[in-house]
Amino acid sequence: MTADRWTMIEKLYHAAAARAEEDRDAFVAASCGGDRDLEAEVLSLLEPRDEAVAFLEVQPVSTATQVPVPLHSRFRIGSLVGPYRIESELGAGGMGAVFLATDQRLHRTVAIKVLSAALSSDPTHRARFLEEARAVSALSHANIVVLYDIAEHEGADYLVLEYVRGVPLSQIIVPEIGRA
Repeated sequence: MTADRWTMIEKLYHAAAARAEEDRDAFVAASCGGDRDLEAEVLSLLEPRDEAVAFLEVQPVSTATQVPVPLHSRFRIGSLVGPYRIESELGAGGMGAVFLATDQRLHRTVAIKVLSAALSSDPTHRARFLEEARAVSALSHANIVVLYDIAEHEGADYLVLEYVRGVPLSQIIVPEIGRA
């Protein structure tokens, strides 16, 4: 897919998402000018999934973004977490961190999203993390990473996800997209 095509899809998606749900199909059809592939792609991105939509509508717990929480001490570079060898840290936030790792069994690179140890011990945060896993596993789309595994390591919950090489999204997301 070309960058221009993807930009068109993004603009249509955001414009359609801003409309009332009952008006979306007609808007997309009219906006695509008979391009059935474009229409199908935009509609596939808009297609609601009950579990995913319910999860996404839940407001994040405010304390997760206010106070940085230290990561579980067992997720160190070079350590083994189950069959996964931690290679490097890709990023961190209020709820935990994401690591680059190697699956020692399948010899593939994966991303491991770790819920911090402090939040893993909180039932509300843990439930939200598990709901995220359920939502991701319920979706199947070329633009959504695959969930390979969910597990716990010494009190910290983690997700094992498909690793997609590239630049951080913050470097490529254009602020104008979505203002259509």
